Amino acid sequence: MAARSRRNRPSKEEIRAQIVAHKWEGMVRIWLMVVDRLAWVLIALFAWLIVHDLAGHITVANIKLLARASFAGDDATCPGWYLILASVMLGLGGIWFGRRERKLRKDTVEKLHQYQKLWEERIDPKRTSSLLTPRGDTRPEDR
Repeated sequence: MAARSRRNRPSKEEIRAQIVAHKWEGMVRIWLMVVDRLAWVLIALFAWLIVHDLAGHITVANIKLLARASFAGDDATCPGWYLILASVMLGLGGIWFGRRERKLRKDTVEKLHQYQKLWEERIDPKRTSSLLTPRGDTRPEDR
């Protein structure tokens, strides 16, 4: 074996700096672990305190609806049909949003289906298919 040249060896200062850096890295790792564990302990403690303070007591919630609505009377700040219209619009908007998201998900599944099939055939050519449609639906005969 050839002897290492003196230039390739780290100096004493470099070795000491590496030891100090290693010690600091260890202390930081320990500190991060303690902080993580302590956060979970505090969350559990606060949850226990909430349950402990409410256990065996009668709790009354007084929630006021700011939009006063009445179907009769001239002093109503908001006519009742406004609330009905707003509720119907929110409901229809939720249905529309859900159907749109479902279509987008199925389109994405259909677009990625060919790549999934290709990779499954490369990994295991003898693999049987799940017989789902390209859009991810079950077959009509299985329903």
